[in-house]
Amino acid sequence: QNKMAARAAQCRPLILLLFALLLGNAVGNWVFTLKITHFKNDDGKTRDGSTCTTWIFYSGCDIYFNACLGATYDDVIATQPGSLQGNWRAASCTLAGQQTSSTWDSKKTFDPNYTFNFNVGGAWPGCIGVRIDAWDENTGTDKLVQPTSWYDCFTVGAAPTSEGAVFYNADVYWQGSVTCAANYYTSNCDVFCLATDRFTCDGNGNKICRSGWTDPSNNCATACPISYMCLNGVTSLCTRGTNFQNEAGQSSCKSVSPCPATQYETVAPTTSTNRVCGTCNVASSCGVGTYLAGTCSGPNSPPVNPACTSCDGVNEFQNQTGQTSCRPTTPCTSTQYQISAPTPSTNRVCAACRVASACTVGTALTGSCSGTSVPASNPVCAACDGTTGFQNLAGATACRSVLTCSATQFQTIAPTASSDRACGNCTQASSCAVGFFLSGACSGPNLPATNTSCLQCDGLSSFQNEAGQVQCKSVTQCTATQYLISNPTFTSNRVCGTCVVASACPAGTALQGTCSGSLSPGTSPNCTACSNAAGFYQDQAAQTACKTLTVCDANSYQTAAPTPISNRQCALCTVAASCPATKFLNGTCSLNNNPQCSNCADVGGYQDEAGKTSCKISDPCLAWQYQSSPPTASTTRVCTNCTLASACPAGTRLTGVCSGASLPPQNPVCTPCGTDTFQPLAGQVTCTAARVCAAYEYQVSAPTTLVDRVCSNCTTRFACTAGQYLQGTCPGPSTATGNPVCTACAAGTFSSSAGQTACVTATVCNQTQYTSTGSTASTDTVCTTCTVAAACGVGQRLSGVCSGPAIPGTTPTCIACDASVGAYQDEAGKSTCKAARECGPTEYVVSSATASTNTVCGTCRLASACQPGQ
Repeated sequence: QNKMAARAAQCRPLILLLFALLLGNAVGNWVFTLKITHFKNDDGKTRDGSTCTTWIFYSGCDIYFNACLGATYDDVIATQPGSLQGNWRAASCTLAGQQTSSTWDSKKTFDPNYTFNFNVGGAWPGCIGVRIDAWDENTGTDKLVQPTSWYDCFTVGAAPTSEGAVFYNADVYWQGSVTCAANYYTSNCDVFCLATDRFTCDGNGNKICRSGWTDPSNNCATACPISYMCLNGVTSLCTRGTNFQNEAGQSSCKSVSPCPATQYETVAPTTSTNRVCGTCNVASSCGVGTYLAGTCSGPNSPPVNPACTSCDGVNEFQNQTGQTSCRPTTPCTSTQYQISAPTPSTNRVCAACRVASACTVGTALTGSCSGTSVPASNPVCAACDGTTGFQNLAGATACRSVLTCSATQFQTIAPTASSDRACGNCTQASSCAVGFFLSGACSGPNLPATNTSCLQCDGLSSFQNEAGQVQCKSVTQCTATQYLISNPTFTSNRVCGTCVVASACPAGTALQGTCSGSLSPGTSPNCTACSNAAGFYQDQAAQTACKTLTVCDANSYQTAAPTPISNRQCALCTVAASCPATKFLNGTCSLNNNPQCSNCADVGGYQDEAGKTSCKISDPCLAWQYQSSPPTASTTRVCTNCTLASACPAGTRLTGVCSGASLPPQNPVCTPCGTDTFQPLAGQVTCTAARVCAAYEYQVSAPTTLVDRVCSNCTTRFACTAGQYLQGTCPGPSTATGNPVCTACAAGTFSSSAGQTACVTATVCNQTQYTSTGSTASTDTVCTTCTVAAACGVGQRLSGVCSGPAIPGTTPTCIACDASVGAYQDEAGKSTCKAARECGPTEYVVSSATASTNTVCGTCRLASACQPGQ
């Protein structure tokens, strides 16, 4: 409780400061997000060098953080550097300040990942001072562990910038970013815009009127007027003739209605009114003898309304109501005569003479039409005889001759008065397909009519394998030395094959089967292989049977395996009595195996007697031993104790395993520690992995087999003062040993503030300037604009030259014109003086030249001007 009370008393001034800042900027223009990502205090000490805690159970500090912002670097630097307890509070922190809401107890190195969000009023300045102080929480007075201050620039909306500082006894790493607060815009967050139901805000905070509203300068309070559309902040006049708007407050124009096809335009549209259409006259209003002339314009221009017009009654007439044209009158032809003349509402009437079209099938027209002649006559339709003549078409003027069949045809239909004789072509041999032949005779012009035909061969005794034939072929019979391959069909002959004979069989085969001749199904003998698996072989050719294979007895083995053309070969197996001392009979006698006398040493045993079927076994090595000498034919194996870890010195480890009874024999060995591993102790079985330097460290000394790698914190840019920059990069986890150093800026470059990673190229004065102050390592060149003639007043001129980028710098000056040598200048802004006038021999000096005026001369009086007596 005492600790909490002390903490509260210490924090009270901070709380009052934060409360005042929040009251001043309840809703700020911009938000600065500060995230503490890493803190390191390996010594566990405060800024004054004292230990954070004396408890034996804790070694770290109880860390909490204070953070604040200032408009300048001076705002976040303590004004009382000797007062460690007052550093935080002594800084101005003119913009904002906060304290972490939690404490990290007993910590040396950790990643807080704690985020401060500062909501600050006023435009974003571009660069700010930031301060982070780490404090150790105590029951009495809290102690400062690490004060950190810096000044940096940030772009609104950019990704967070990561920074780090290595100061005194602690390191702090952080990320910073800035964003505009809600309803604030631009890269400086200096424009406020709060959207309403009548306008929205763009990316620069400009008011964009919503659809149907206008006048953004007056918060879009004006409804869009008639004849206009207001959309997305743009007010547009409707296009006359295409669209219009007869209502206020609209976001779009209405499309002008086109007149339909049955109407025409009576009133043209405007930007605020629609088109007015009237109904066109229609053909249904026109009576007999008239027609509707013209076309309704509909949506087209100019507007047109059609009217009813009379037919002329000579070349045209109309005998129906509601028509759009007159009908032409009909003239009488040479085959007609006129009964009555045409009128506007009636046609001419003509009587038609009889024509061939009146004649039916089986008749033809005879006689002529009288036309306009009198008396009238009409042709007659007469019937054809149906034997020599016929007519199969109506409207004919003559009968047609009957057809006669040719010698290669026959009559299929007899002729009549209205139809001709029909003849069909007789079947030809060329039309008979494979398997068929031509049969019968063609009648030609004779009666009765007969036709030939293609008949099929029987496919048993006859066949035909060619097209266009007049008879079939006889089928072939197989002989006694042949066999049937395929039976005949009506399109193919019987196929026979020659039977195989014994003389065709090679060694290793024998002839089997019979020759079938003409019998079905057809069979032929074959040379069949003699099968060893079935117990047969044949070592001769042209045989009709296989020979039986030899069988090895129980005391024999096969020395040569049988083949289809050779017999099996057998020999007696080796017996135990033939094996001398140091050997044993290995295996059993079988068809494919002959036992052998094998060395006992090859199987880990020994034998001191002859004629044996097994060896004596050597004793195996124990688990902590390995075989140092293998057994021989007459001796057992020798075992030796394996190497132990206790035999390994520092810088080595025991590798390998003790083989014991296993083979091949293995004995562990002491192996030096490998790359990036070490072992400071003797008698070990592993090496320790060497330390990897952190991202903010560099390697001081490389590891050996006995000691670990030594790392140290890299120099950061915050150690560099004005006039310096941080040269080099921290190698981090690599094995490089380089450490960045603070290096003085080279001639022609400078850094005006501490904590820089590069020097800036000094300004080079242009041709209209001169160097008034040269650059240093910490300051830029000061260029001053050279004096120009325009600066010189009346009575002055410009003297000297502008040095530009040259050093030392020089600038021209305005000096007075010297009237004593006849120079003056009566105009301002000139670079030279004018030559003063010299009075002539007939003049005298009225007034001498000055710096700003010319000589004034007067004309001398002549003698001719004198009066008498003068």
